[in-house]
Amino acid sequence: MTLRAWEAGSLADRGWDIVLPVTGFVLLGLGLSFAAAPRIERCRVG
Repeated sequence: MTLRAWEAGSLADRGWDIVLPVTGFVLLGLGLSFAAAPRIERCRVG
């Protein structure tokens, strides 16, 4: 198993061999951002 450093900021023009392993991390990040959004909004409003 090799570790890859994600140096590009996009999944555009990537093959499935790159996209599939990263999909879990992308979904986890989206879920965490949606979960944190209400708390961040409350901090902004005060």
